[in-house]
Amino acid sequence: MISLRLANKNDAAELGNLYYLYCQDMYGDYLNQGVNNTLTVEDCINKFKETKCTDVIVGTFDNKIVGFCSFGKCKDKEAMPNTGEIYQLYVMDDYRLKGDGRRMLHEAIRILTREEYDSVVTKCLSTQKGVIRFYENVGFKDTFDEYPLHDDVNIKVFFKFI
Repeated sequence: MISLRLANKNDAAELGNLYYLYCQDMYGDYLNQGVNNTLTVEDCINKFKETKCTDVIVGTFDNKIVGFCSFGKCKDKEAMPNTGEIYQLYVMDDYRLKGDGRRMLHEAIRILTREEYDSVVTKCLSTQKGVIRFYENVGFKDTFDEYPLHDDVNIKVFFKFI
């Protein structure tokens, strides 16, 4: 089982590298087809440096970050003001299917609840059947809102009251 903690600014490089892996794992085929084929590891590291790694839960094993869950205020301008968002949830392959992604998600939701959010949204690709099942199993509901990413692949939106 991995240990959970809040990320800090010293985690930026390690989180950036893991975020790059996340993008390759989740969106690799679409990144390579021109959706965002200019993404670099440095871009990912800078993303975390700019935010000072706030609102990120990390999962560590032997002092190495092996997963993360980033969250905060919903970025959708049409969302209700008390809606939070799970921006990314990622666990490296060797550490999956052990309940740690669920633990990180629950911790992020606990923090959002403490910050007085009353609902949360998250998004994934319409082709990610395992991810869709995961979110449904932890209580998220499919909103049936989708928007195109590339050809026949859409981004799906899920919602949960907290």
